[in-house]
Amino acid sequence: MDPNSAIANNDLGNLLRYQGKLEEAVAHYRRVIKINPTYPAVYYNLGNVLSSQGKLDESIESYRTAVRLLPTFTRAHYSLALGLVVQGKQDEAFEHFEQAVRLEPRFAEAHNNLGLILASRGGWDEALRHYQQALEIKPDFALAHVNLGEALAQRGKTGEAIGHFRRALEIEPQMAAARESLALALVRDGRVDEAVKEYERAIQEKPGFAGAYYGLANAYFQRGRYRDAAEQYRRALRIDPAAAAAHYGLANALSKAGDAEAAIEQYRLAIRYDGKNMEAYSNLGNALETRGRLDEAIGQYRRVVAARPKDAPAHYNLANALLRKEDFKGAILEYQRALQINPKYVEARTNLGSALDGEGKKDEAVAEYRKALEIDPNYAAARFNLGLLLGERGDIAAATEQFRRVVEINPQDPEARYHLGDLWMAAGKPDEAAAEYMRALRIEPNFAPAREKLRQLLARREPQSGQKQSPGDGAGDN
Repeated sequence: MDPNSAIANNDLGNLLRYQGKLEEAVAHYRRVIKINPTYPAVYYNLGNVLSSQGKLDESIESYRTAVRLLPTFTRAHYSLALGLVVQGKQDEAFEHFEQAVRLEPRFAEAHNNLGLILASRGGWDEALRHYQQALEIKPDFALAHVNLGEALAQRGKTGEAIGHFRRALEIEPQMAAARESLALALVRDGRVDEAVKEYERAIQEKPGFAGAYYGLANAYFQRGRYRDAAEQYRRALRIDPAAAAAHYGLANALSKAGDAEAAIEQYRLAIRYDGKNMEAYSNLGNALETRGRLDEAIGQYRRVVAARPKDAPAHYNLANALLRKEDFKGAILEYQRALQINPKYVEARTNLGSALDGEGKKDEAVAEYRKALEIDPNYAAARFNLGLLLGERGDIAAATEQFRRVVEINPQDPEARYHLGDLWMAAGKPDEAAAEYMRALRIEPNFAPAREKLRQLLARREPQSGQKQSPGDGAGDN
């Protein structure tokens, strides 16, 4: 071999690269550059070796030189674009992928990558077009089927998406990304049992695939199988202990299963690994509040409000915790902030009434309950609270009407039945009162106040037909 031949040194570099002797290949490519610094192919070849060695910045510079020397060098544009994507320079990468398809319109991989960048920008329709072009050129391009499926799913065409995910698996049966996408699409389509089977198959094929355990956990969670979901989240975390989403999912599953303390620990881990997940802070606050740790809960809710000042539910959660702590002024302020953002927030309007009541502002509380009922006439909590206040004021008829409406809305509410019984007693109608106390006890047999009121009422009545009436006899149901 002529040591001064650029072509010979380039060919030898290629041979050494195929043999895995990368450093020797690099040496020969650099020798070519000394011999002929305007040889485009050697910069492309050098870029490929540097990329395989993880020397991204150097490889990109080499590809840049190749396309500068030969602007029509399609593969150099494509490889440069791939490197730029890794660097996070998507706009520049897009230009080079576009140049690649201009030079070679039937370059399927370039179309696929253009689709990926467009999808990341939210340009789903354009992305669809490029994925479809890639598949027209290369019908067995499994990755393009997966990407097209994802785009179709984003456009609400779940059935078509499932078809493309299945086609990808026909081409590459072990393609974990295709199976995961198929399972997720099946969940979205309400076919959770089918999704579970796909996730289980993915786990069999690739036991170390954390995403499959995570997806299976999500499917179990959607089915209400919270303890099974928790076990799958734990398996995902054994593979990837720093997976914030899995910690968050595990926390939600534990919370649903009634294990608030364990949920609190997992929410804290989710936040450690992803401090921007405001839902984790909010749910941590909920879990802490469930355990009666109000000050800690309030601290978490304040974090969420600080990060999302226009988030009405965030203000509402904070207000609820303040109300439970009997910080009525603070609660009123936060409910008002929630209502400034969403004036139709019926729960916030109702609880604002409760906070005003706690502050002793009865007239304002009544006004808020009535506003809540203008928003939703069937919101039972507002009618319940309004009925209590009207009863306290001595407006028995109006209070009775409110509680009659509550039991129409929710016939199985023992508290409403009990209060309606008290109002019938106040109105001098003991038979109606007895009937409501009995109904309350049928719903909740251990409802001690209702049992005691009924006992007292029956004790004052004369036994009929020589028999003493028992609490379970007498009135029928509404």
